[in-house]
Amino acid sequence: MLPRATLLLALLAVVPAHAEDALPAHAEDALPAHAEDALPAHAEDALPALSLSLGGGVAASPAYRGGGAVRLSPSPYVSGSIGEALEVDSLDGVRLRLLHLEGLNLGGLSAGAFGRYSAGRSVHDLPARLRGLGGLGDTVELGGYVTYEAGPLTLDTIAVQDATRGGGGAALESRLTLGIPIGDPARQQGFEIGPFVQLADRAGLRRDFGVDAAQSAATGLAAFSPRAGAGMAGIEGFASLPLAAGWSLRGFVQWGRLVGDAAASPIVRGGGAREQLSGGAFLVFTPWGPAR
Repeated sequence: MLPRATLLLALLAVVPAHAEDALPAHAEDALPAHAEDALPAHAEDALPALSLSLGGGVAASPAYRGGGAVRLSPSPYVSGSIGEALEVDSLDGVRLRLLHLEGLNLGGLSAGAFGRYSAGRSVHDLPARLRGLGGLGDTVELGGYVTYEAGPLTLDTIAVQDATRGGGGAALESRLTLGIPIGDPARQQGFEIGPFVQLADRAGLRRDFGVDAAQSAATGLAAFSPRAGAGMAGIEGFASLPLAAGWSLRGFVQWGRLVGDAAASPIVRGGGAREQLSGGAFLVFTPWGPAR
């Protein structure tokens, strides 16, 4: 809509000089001073908040699950969200929130769909004596999550199924974290630390820790078929530290110990390691979002 002054000049140019007398005294007041005044005051608040963070750094992880050697590699970092409905984080996965309950006695509950990418195992990642085990392809895991928050504590559980192979394994992961914010909690800067546990069905553990007859013949390892149960438990921490405007340093470290049949696998006992250490550090820029 044209501003008031422009509109009045246009009217005076096309109507007789006395025509303005025919207008009601309050007609001019009916014209909004600015088009934006016609929008509801809360219209902007109705739009979902967007956030996006991009960066890169280095990540360290076991060369293969159950392996003792640590592999360093460059790694991108991406995270973003659309309101509170959709969250994406390269260190976690994709979360689509379908349920959110507040006003509970001790906190809030949310649940929804979850998906993530899981890297496979290259033959070249294995030591020479174990290359007869063969490689493992990358997978996409789909499932759901449930998160319960009570003050600084968060209990997060995800359940996923390998969606790339028929009869693929299923896994359940649960973690309890204590959040320690730095500055305004809305800026999502600070530390998180807590324990975690990972469980899997028989197919899931057999993928990483099983040895079939052909693999046994190729490597000299005893044949082994793990049962469903806990695979690893440990402690992990996350950090996001503010730097200059829009920039932050983010990182994580995870120490886990293989348990149950995963720890009993010949792959682990024959030169691997029960202790599994992972970590990463990333320089991140946030063009949109609370971290600015």
